[in-house]
Amino acid sequence: MNNPSLLLTFISFSAVFIVIADIFGKEWVNNNKISYLISAMVLALISEIFFFISFKYGKLGITSVMWDVITTVMLIGVGYFIYKENLSLPQIIGIVLIFIALFLINR
Repeated sequence: MNNPSLLLTFISFSAVFIVIADIFGKEWVNNNKISYLISAMVLALISEIFFFISFKYGKLGITSVMWDVITTVMLIGVGYFIYKENLSLPQIIGIVLIFIALFLINR
């Protein structure tokens, strides 16, 4: 069943959960608290469930690429705004190209 609205919904849920899981993973690395690691693992599992459900609504290749692009952009934002990681000009150009690619894939 091809349903772009549901595809984007489940990919978005998956992306949000994996980004939060990655934040907990980074906190585990920084603080070495097992609760952060367990939280990251549970959230990553929830993310995968949403990701697998998204396969019902779109092609595997397109779904995977969309998920990769969305999570990459979200994690770049997390790195920049939360962890104060700087972006170089080539990285900014790459982000712009990612948005162009996402637009082209969803046409």
